[in-house]
Amino acid sequence: MRFFLFLILFLSFFACTTNENIENSIETEVTTIDSVFVEIDSITPHLYPSYSVADSSWKVGLEINEGFFESYTICYKDSSCFTTLYDESVPVIGGVDYPPAQFINDTTYHIPNIGSSKNGYFELFIYKNGKCKYNEIILKKSISSVNIEILDEQSYDKETQKPSKIEYKYTNIENSIQFIHSIINYSEPNVGCSGSTSELTFTIPTVNDSFYISGTEVLDIKCSYQFSGGLYDEKGSSITKGVIKGKKQQDNNWHIEAEIYILTNSFPQEETFEKEFKLNNYFTTW
Repeated sequence: MRFFLFLILFLSFFACTTNENIENSIETEVTTIDSVFVEIDSITPHLYPSYSVADSSWKVGLEINEGFFESYTICYKDSSCFTTLYDESVPVIGGVDYPPAQFINDTTYHIPNIGSSKNGYFELFIYKNGKCKYNEIILKKSISSVNIEILDEQSYDKETQKPSKIEYKYTNIENSIQFIHSIINYSEPNVGCSGSTSELTFTIPTVNDSFYISGTEVLDIKCSYQFSGGLYDEKGSSITKGVIKGKKQQDNNWHIEAEIYILTNSFPQEETFEKEFKLNNYFTTW
């Protein structure tokens, strides 16, 4: 009888030790790889088989602002959550592209395309233990069936990535001043639907050299916001709260500081939410 009790205790201890070793080996594996560069002959995002996660003890949420990946949040079954910001050392130059993110196993969440790079695009792996890994997928065109001279002639315009165009402008309209902040992210030549545009506009009554708008007054400010990128759009036209202040400079530019929230609708998800905007910029006349 004692022998059987000893055997059961031994097997239970062995099973626990094995599971602990597996967990430790997973964490070691995902934290020792900073980046992997893969050469492929396709412009299709590097995909993995989808997986209906059986482990419901964790969920992943993504923060994407104006088409750009900003952070991810992991929430566990015990209600604990933590957020990890985008690693700014990763040289992303474009917006998030499709297809959408998905689980590829119980411990790994995969975002196929968080934005383009000079040589292709980046994918992101998020792990249950909170770690993540960025991979750059380097696009390498096959020239086995293409005339090399023709490829060289056509490559200058079609494969040159334009830098993003960011503008802060203002104009005087009748008895008001209209401020416009616009961003154009041009499409990466090798990645479809990677371009995006956004525009934030707000109008205040004409003032000479400064203004400060807060409280209920900010609710009356005429504004509009719209974003379009790939298969995703956002629109808004009502400020729900915030502060806007401005001071005119000697060169006639306006220094604008603002923190406002705009009631925004997304498409095709048809979600409604408050979107935060922060400004600390100089607006020049058209």
